Amino acid sequence: TSFIIGLFFTSLIIILFQLLFFFVILQFVFNVPVFGIFDIGTQSFVVLLFWDTLLITIHVLLVFILLGMLFSLMFSSIQISVLVTTFAMLFFFLLSDIILPLELMPDFFYNVIGYNPVVLAQNLFRELFFFSEIYFFDISRFLPFYVYTLVLVILIAFAKNSKKKQLLN
Repeated sequence: TSFIIGLFFTSLIIILFQLLFFFVILQFVFNVPVFGIFDIGTQSFVVLLFWDTLLITIHVLLVFILLGMLFSLMFSSIQISVLVTTFAMLFFFLLSDIILPLELMPDFFYNVIGYNPVVLAQNLFRELFFFSEIYFFDISRFLPFYVYTLVLVILIAFAKNSKKKQLLN
């Protein structure tokens, strides 16, 4: 258990450091309000969005790191787990609003794909950056991420126990 927790936090810290550099480039090169809306005249942030950006990012990372950990526990080969994780991420990406607008899909698929973590994150970031919606105190928007996290933690516990039983036999 301590190995899984250590692996999770190590992955989270490494990815957050990578994203910090990405966010700095977005804010100061491309003028995307990742940290907030910057007023050049006063040299300060008029609206601070950093904590909301970080909150959304951590929720998204939580789901995808746990999904990657689940696949690594399910498959014995590193190559197969990396391949399955890559195809799963590609699946989430292709079934998002990035390539095909969700509004063009039939109602059933529109409702199902609306719970795709990529779509949820994209909608949260869109509302944050375009409309400066503040989410720090509105935790209800993150309920699907909590459900994903709970399910993935349970699946990881089962995968860890089954792997441990395989090693004992």
